[in-house]
Amino acid sequence: MSNIVRYIILFILTFNLSPAQKVEKVTPNVNYIVSHILWTPSTKPISTSPKKLSTGEQMLIQIFLDEHDFGPGILDGAIGGFTRKAIQAYYDTIGYKSYDDFSVVLEHAFAHKKIPFKTISVPDMGEGFTNPELPYKYRLMAEEKKASYRYYHEFIAERYHTSEKALKRMNSTKTVNNLGPGKKVVVPNVTPFKIETLKTSSNKADPSLAANFAIVDTKNKTLHVYRDEGGFSPRMLAFFPITPGKEDQIRYGEWVVKNSVPNPVWRYDPLVLKGEGRSEESEVYNVPGGPNNPVGVLWNGLSARSVGIHGTNQPETIGRTRSSGCIRMANWDVVKLPNYIRPGCKVIIK
Repeated sequence: MSNIVRYIILFILTFNLSPAQKVEKVTPNVNYIVSHILWTPSTKPISTSPKKLSTGEQMLIQIFLDEHDFGPGILDGAIGGFTRKAIQAYYDTIGYKSYDDFSVVLEHAFAHKKIPFKTISVPDMGEGFTNPELPYKYRLMAEEKKASYRYYHEFIAERYHTSEKALKRMNSTKTVNNLGPGKKVVVPNVTPFKIETLKTSSNKADPSLAANFAIVDTKNKTLHVYRDEGGFSPRMLAFFPITPGKEDQIRYGEWVVKNSVPNPVWRYDPLVLKGEGRSEESEVYNVPGGPNNPVGVLWNGLSARSVGIHGTNQPETIGRTRSSGCIRMANWDVVKLPNYIRPGCKVIIK
C-alpha cells in the first residue's frame, strides 16, 4: 500500500470531514487499522482459516453477524470460538454446511458493509451515564440512584459491542484512557447500543411471537431462538453467546418466560447466590438499575424460581465464567431478545 493511500485512510479515520465543524485529532493505532482496512473483492480468499483473513475482514464478518442477530461476542477483529459458532448458526439458516469456508460469510459481510471501522465523537449524553465515583461494594451501590458506567471507555466499549482491550488496539492506550465528551475515538462500524433509548416499561406478551422459543445449551454456552412453523423442524431466528449457571445450580428443563423488565433493580442476597436459602434482611441490598448492575439492563424472568436470562456488567466474561444459576448475555445482545421471545414463550435449558 502506498504512503499516499495510507495518509488518505488515516485522514478519513482521524477527522470529521464536515468543513462547518471544528475537527479534533485522534491517534488511532495505524499499524492495526491501516494495514487491515482494505481488501480487493476480486482477490477475496476462499479461506479455511481466519489466519488468512485480515483484521478488517474479520471485523466485517463479526459486524455482519452481530447486525443480523447471530452474536459473535466481543467485536475485536479476531475470529474466535463464538464467532465460529455464529458463522455455523448463520450457515445453518441459509443451508450452507461448509462451516470452515469463510468465503460465503465474507462475501455477505462485504455486501452488507464496506468499512470495518469508523471515527466517532464521544456523545455529550454520556456524562449522564458515567460516574467515576460509583462504589464497587453492593452495600454502597445500593445507596446510588443509578448503576452507571464508571468510565467513558466502558461506556464507548459497550456502545460499540467491543472491549477496552480491543479499543486500545484500535487507538492507543492514551486515547482510550482520556476519553470524554467530544473526544474522537476509532470504533467498530456497528450499529451502536444506545442505552439512552432503552425503554422503561416492561415487555408484554406478544401473540405474534407465541410460536417462538429459545434453547439454552449450557455445554456450548449458546442460546438459539427458533420458530415452530408446524413443519419437520423449527426455523432458526437468532443466536447469541451466553454464560450459563454453575453446574450445581443450573435448572435444566422446560420453562416459560414470566416477565421482561428493563433496567431491573437487583436484590443482592449472598445466600440465594449460593443456593442456600435466603439471608437476613440486614444482609440484603437492592442495587439500582443501570449498565453496571450485575444483571445488566434487562431481566427476563423464567418460571424457574430466581432464574432469568439477563444482561451483565462484564461482557468480556461471557462464555468464560459461570453465573450463580442464571443465563447471562452481553447487554447489547440481551436487549434484542424481546424481539423474539416475550412472556409466555418457552425456554429449554439443556
